[in-house]
Amino acid sequence: MAQRIIWCAAVELALARGHPARALEIIDQLMASAAQGAEEPGSLRVLKMRGEALVMLQRPIEAEGAFEAAQVIARTQGVRPMQWRMFIALGNLYQAQGRNTEADQAFATARTLIEELAATIADEPLRDNFLQRATAMLPYARAPSPKEAAKQTLLTTREREVAALITQGKSNQEIADRLIVTKRTVETHVGNIMFKLGYTSRTQIAVWAVETGVVIRAESESSM
Repeated sequence: MAQRIIWCAAVELALARGHPARALEIIDQLMASAAQGAEEPGSLRVLKMRGEALVMLQRPIEAEGAFEAAQVIARTQGVRPMQWRMFIALGNLYQAQGRNTEADQAFATARTLIEELAATIADEPLRDNFLQRATAMLPYARAPSPKEAAKQTLLTTREREVAALITQGKSNQEIADRLIVTKRTVETHVGNIMFKLGYTSRTQIAVWAVETGVVIRAESESSM
């Protein structure tokens, strides 16, 4: 275990110095040694570093696989602080490839996780510091175009609430339970939102809701 900790530190140092090939070499040794023992070869920390090294080596497909594998482990183990970091890493990777819709969705999910974690921190200065540092890792959201912003007025208050919950990745049944309505009612709201906005997917709704501030506006309205 002590040796693995030293190796992980060596990987982080290699990445910081801009030597991804050396970092990947050490990571492969780490994964090989884990596979021979009782440890899980694809540990969360190792997979994260592997993805970072592959990004620097311009091997995006392999990097995406490493980040997604790490994300699955983080979700399964309930390691929420690592989850939002994985979504940011994936968002940056998607953005570099020009996959803007997927990047926006990843960043939106990261932002939601950050805000949910912040809400659990009772100490206000600590909470504010966490929010400041975590959100600084997110790209600046582009200002909505007049056409996008105008679409907000097309939605009812309840439809904006549904759109805000979609950004959190909630299913129709989960939204129904949250709003205390039937699943069929939620399906109708989602259909109306898509029709009014001219969209065909929940991902498009989520991205638009984050970019135009519908999430914040819906939260404000629900608290009134």
